[in-house]
Amino acid sequence: MEENKEEQQVTEPAGETTSPEKPVVRRFPWVWIGVLVLAVAFSVMLTYTLTASKTRTREIQSLQTVTVVEQPDDETARNIRNMEQLVGILREKSYYADSMGELDGEALLKAVVSAYIAESGDIYAAYYTEEEYEALAMDVAGNHVGIGVTVTRKELNLGTGDDDEIIDAYQIEEVYPESGAEAAGLAVGEWICAVKKDGAYLTIAQLNQQDSNAAVNEIRGEAGTQVELMILRWDGSAYESRFVTVTRSGVTTRSVRLSLAQSDPTVAVIKITGFDYTTPSQFVEAVEKAKAE
Repeated sequence: MEENKEEQQVTEPAGETTSPEKPVVRRFPWVWIGVLVLAVAFSVMLTYTLTASKTRTREIQSLQTVTVVEQPDDETARNIRNMEQLVGILREKSYYADSMGELDGEALLKAVVSAYIAESGDIYAAYYTEEEYEALAMDVAGNHVGIGVTVTRKELNLGTGDDDEIIDAYQIEEVYPESGAEAAGLAVGEWICAVKKDGAYLTIAQLNQQDSNAAVNEIRGEAGTQVELMILRWDGSAYESRFVTVTRSGVTTRSVRLSLAQSDPTVAVIKITGFDYTTPSQFVEAVEKAKAE
């Protein structure tokens, strides 16, 4: 009992006395409630501040993104956008809108680039597709697949007198020995005026409407395949037409021609029609042949 009383005396607050008959009176913890309320308020304010900061950051990022998109595009981007708008207008407003869906993107690009080069004023510049460049490389090498002729593109007048009828055609300047053209009976001086494509004969002008080399490329092809041509020949009074089928094969380009002068048969004339890797050897061959004769 004595020990318990001592413990009570130690734990009781100073200035207060207790008795068994009087209950102990404790104060309400207002201080702790105030601290708790302040802590909750601080937490709410902190959460609001962080949320507002993140929202503001998103708004700034959004504004920055819009600003970047609305910045002026460079010239290339503007040109591409203009071309897309032009194609869209053509497909929507053109009388031939039904066929616009079949437009070849590569063909359109080639037409645009070719027009750009032509407008630049550089007469020695040209644009080639991958297939055309391969054909050009073969020509420079002096070897290609074709019918075995050398041609020159000219305007041919089919009319007489005041009734002119001018067409584009290829005049045959040379027929290679043992070629498909020789086997088909083609001769120097004749004209190639049309090529059969997809079951119909198309004139040189029609084939070259979008590409000046289209007709030549159509005459060329894979070795062993055939091409059908419309040929015109002058008979002394009018042009006669005939249709021939020529088998394509590998040929070596003849860029050097040897002939004798009409006024003096002892004078040899060597004409170079082009320059490729076979031209030097052909020139030496022509000189030796002229000296021997």
